[in-house]
Amino acid sequence: MTIKQNQTQQQRSTMMMIIATVVTVLFPSMSVAFTIISPPSSFSSSITHAISRRHSNSNNNNNDIKNCYLPQQQQQQHCLQNLDLYSSSIDDDDNDDTETTAVPILDDDDEEQQVVEEVVGDDDDSMSSSVRTPLKFIGSYPCLGLKFPNLSTDSQREKNITTGIALDFVLDTASNINTIQGPVAQQLQLEKLTDKRALPGVSSTGPIAGGDTFLLGDSQLEEVLLFSSSPAAALSSSSSLMDNTATDTVDHNKDDDHDEKKIIIQEKEELPFEFMQQLTASVLPGMANPGSAGLLGLAFFYCFEGGVEFRWGLDTQPQQQQQQVQEQQQQQQKEGVQEPKLVDGMVVQQQGSSSESSSQSSITFHGDENEKEFLRTLSRLTRVKIAPIPLTQVPTVRMKINNVEMVALLDTGSPVTVLNERAAKAAGIQTTKKGNDDDNNNNNNNNNKDKNKNNSWNPFASVVDKFKEAQATAEAASKGDVLMIGGIDGQPTNLYRSINDGISISLVADDNDDDISFGGGSSSKNTVYVGNIPGLAALNGIGVDSPPAVVLGLDILRKRPSMLLRARNNEVYF
Repeated sequence: MTIKQNQTQQQRSTMMMIIATVVTVLFPSMSVAFTIISPPSSFSSSITHAISRRHSNSNNNNNDIKNCYLPQQQQQQHCLQNLDLYSSSIDDDDNDDTETTAVPILDDDDEEQQVVEEVVGDDDDSMSSSVRTPLKFIGSYPCLGLKFPNLSTDSQREKNITTGIALDFVLDTASNINTIQGPVAQQLQLEKLTDKRALPGVSSTGPIAGGDTFLLGDSQLEEVLLFSSSPAAALSSSSSLMDNTATDTVDHNKDDDHDEKKIIIQEKEELPFEFMQQLTASVLPGMANPGSAGLLGLAFFYCFEGGVEFRWGLDTQPQQQQQQVQEQQQQQQKEGVQEPKLVDGMVVQQQGSSSESSSQSSITFHGDENEKEFLRTLSRLTRVKIAPIPLTQVPTVRMKINNVEMVALLDTGSPVTVLNERAAKAAGIQTTKKGNDDDNNNNNNNNNKDKNKNNSWNPFASVVDKFKEAQATAEAASKGDVLMIGGIDGQPTNLYRSINDGISISLVADDNDDDISFGGGSSSKNTVYVGNIPGLAALNGIGVDSPPAVVLGLDILRKRPSMLLRARNNEVYF
């Protein structure tokens, strides 16, 4: 080797050391990888690769953070955010688009470690715009829990607590407006929207007068459930996303001559997930649900392009739960706890939140109707066409009771299914009303005999008759034979329970599919109620000449494991 060649080689070695030093200072996390993968002949190309790779990773992380919280769509005043953050857990595709990058680092003992960072792939198929959250039940009413980080109560403001509040809203498909209770709006000092006063509306309790509209602002879900169809992720379906960061350390054994190394799994810190923006609700007279802050109606359901999927979490041990409910009621009676109250038009015994008995219940909000996972969900369900009522736009479906077709109001805000007199007669439904009337007639006959025997006029006879009639009604209500609700004139009206065996109930499916059965036959335990409730007024179902009409409530809807409502497309799937 000549002197000139030696000088050239020394210059090259010196240059290599200088460049390596520069890379080590500027890009410390890439220096080890750089020295391992770069032969002297490709020094400059390796530097370019290292710089571009680190720059690319940095850009990817920044884009992930930005894309997670950009609104995917803005409809009315609400929007569902892009949920790329949860795509690795929500996506059920067989192909794993998650990229894993291993970057060696040096600890204090100069022992080499690897930091494994998961980066969601850029493929659009791996992105999910669906989110799942627990479905609560207050009594028999399905509820959604929302957090409002910018709201506070009087006591919070006095203590300067700025953590926000959580509110429960009843999900009511038969209400065409979002509502909130007046005391809640006053306590939270909500901003009144003077230019957006609510027009008169309708719900299962009947017509609603107009009222003031208030701004609740941006909201977050109380809890986000991670779900996947893969067995490995089955455990995640019952867990929630609560912690901002998660770090796990495991031992990684290799079969080759490499030393044992520790793999540190790191997840980037998550920002608060903003579910909806600029949520509004109106304070309407006569709309009060003691167990919740208000109602979320069609104005809410219209916000989701893909729709809203209810998973009821069917009870696996109904007898045991009924026994628990009876024990709770007995305990409440001993302690002198609340009497039954009128809740959204229904007189029910107040109970606490049944989250324990409905731990499997969930509700999923779908943003993109063209997403693969969403399309797979639809393919497993049967479509039912919705016919919105003119002006009010509340949803109706065609159903069959004992093979007699009639129109029904789809109402998740009603705990029971109710038929008007015409529908009950057409379907051959017999009720407890006859037995109750017979008891009242017997009481009246006995009173008349007493009158004739005494042959004298009793000024208190009518009062006694009314008392006995009320006593008989109360006894029937305690047995569940009669339900009392608010009538069209504000006075209580009676709903009588059916006594038929094997009532068959089904929905008329679209596209000539088979009807969707909700039970029937000799083994069926379907129970309906008969009476004229205010919600039937929306179907012109009150009066002697009114057509057969039904309010399809939760007691029947929960016979199926799930329901996917697509309000925008006027369709519902079971």
